[in-house]
Amino acid sequence: MADLKTNIRFDRLITIQQTTETQNTSGELENSWGTYKQPWAHKEDDGGKEEYSAGKETAFLGTVWTIRKNDAPSVTEKMRLTYDSKTYDIINIAEIGRGRFWKITTQLRQ
Repeated sequence: MADLKTNIRFDRLITIQQTTETQNTSGELENSWGTYKQPWAHKEDDGGKEEYSAGKETAFLGTVWTIRKNDAPSVTEKMRLTYDSKTYDIINIAEIGRGRFWKITTQLRQ
């Protein structure tokens, strides 16, 4: 998908999260997830796959999200995305539409 479709609808409010270090009551540093940005997005399911690891089968559902680049200019693969009480790992980020949009490929573990 090199070009952006003209009929795209940004109709899903997603949350992009990043990790931050916080100090717990014992004084130890812990990583926790916090909100980076909440942009409107277009969602496309990209099919699923199954992997066999550590003696069990795990299903993965791929989803591609398109957002306006100005809404989350510094999104990275170290972040994650949440939508509809589900958490998606960010696998890849590509610039499309002459640099106006991000195409974010994610994976939902089921």
